[in-house]
Amino acid sequence: MKVVNTVVKLSIAISLLMSAGISFANDSVSPALTSSKAVKLQALMNPLPKQNTWIGGDASPSIQLTPNKYLWLFGDTIMGQNINAGNNLLQRYSYVTDAKSKYYFHSSVGIANKVNGVWQHIIKHYGHDSKGFPTGIINSDTKSSLLWTVNGIMLKHKLLIVTQEVPVKSLTVGTTYVLVDNPLADTSTWKYHLYRVLSPNNPEQLYTGVLRQGHWLYFYGTRGEDLTKTATTPILARININSAENAKWTALRYWHGDNQWVASSHDAKAIQGLAPQSEESFQYRPGLGWYTLQIPVLQASTRYEVHLYHSKTLTGPWQDAGMVYNTPSIWHQTDAQSKKSLFDTYAVKLHPELFDNNNIVFTYNINISMNYPGNGLQKLSDLIVDSAYSGLYIPQFVTCHFNKSSANSFAMKCAGSSGLL
Repeated sequence: MKVVNTVVKLSIAISLLMSAGISFANDSVSPALTSSKAVKLQALMNPLPKQNTWIGGDASPSIQLTPNKYLWLFGDTIMGQNINAGNNLLQRYSYVTDAKSKYYFHSSVGIANKVNGVWQHIIKHYGHDSKGFPTGIINSDTKSSLLWTVNGIMLKHKLLIVTQEVPVKSLTVGTTYVLVDNPLADTSTWKYHLYRVLSPNNPEQLYTGVLRQGHWLYFYGTRGEDLTKTATTPILARININSAENAKWTALRYWHGDNQWVASSHDAKAIQGLAPQSEESFQYRPGLGWYTLQIPVLQASTRYEVHLYHSKTLTGPWQDAGMVYNTPSIWHQTDAQSKKSLFDTYAVKLHPELFDNNNIVFTYNINISMNYPGNGLQKLSDLIVDSAYSGLYIPQFVTCHFNKSSANSFAMKCAGSSGLL
């Protein structure tokens, strides 16, 4: 495994600095961050050394079930084997050849337990069909659509899982929420219900991010997204926790500006300053306010960079403080003729259970893009076996350190793993 260090170069325009009262200074990479934590965390995620096993997945939010038990969600999953390739090195081999493969499926999960203060390896869970092939833990109730699990949160007693529902013969995406009645039980015995909150034909969707503040549950979403383009307008909605627990989704209200919350998604006002995303996570830090890590994908020159956005309020305006992490250069390859990116960087998720003191942890995913020539899943399988691409299609860990140099000034420095052990 290689370790990637990023020297932070964060800046805020003077006008934004004056309004936010926060500045970010250049800093060097701390030696304490150069290897140990990111590499150790990566080992918790990596596939076990055996055949017929989980070898990769994406999305990867982590959700607290109990103080010492966290659930990880994976949108898509690839099965294969992770075996000794000589010199005590493990190597992944995919069983997947195309989109109809029985070893490529949606919505597996992982369970992470903390024992005596130490996080254990994330154990992956998935179901099996009548012929013994792997299936997701959360599945659509119709063959005409599939569910991608992208976010989730514990309510009072139930687990809410946020999914993108994708019709099999369409490029549109709908919002379907899943309520699990018994989230502390073994995943094979979960009892859950699907709620189609927004249909794929609706211009607005509410699946990109979810968080809790007081008695409210907030959902970030988009206006105008399909599978062929990036969403253009971030929006925000909220619902009382009790209403969510009882699946009263008609109680959702959309931010309309000036502290107005309205019933129609069509009247939602754009949240200013956030980069449009298909999935994201948010945290709060005193002195900084709300923050999220995102990739400004609408800018081709920064599609490999993770930026920090922050705001005093969830309704914004948000401010881009600049790059905090640049993915390894192997993922920056472009097609020789079209100059378009061959890999997509996405699904940046914060994991607060892994935070300590002023250190934060996030993961991101890498997949081949639609610009990659040839059969997509077959090419993905071919690259996975190559040790140079060992970080492909498996969440990659990055640790960042907040250095508060004054009441209103921060610096960040990040170090990440690249690939498998």
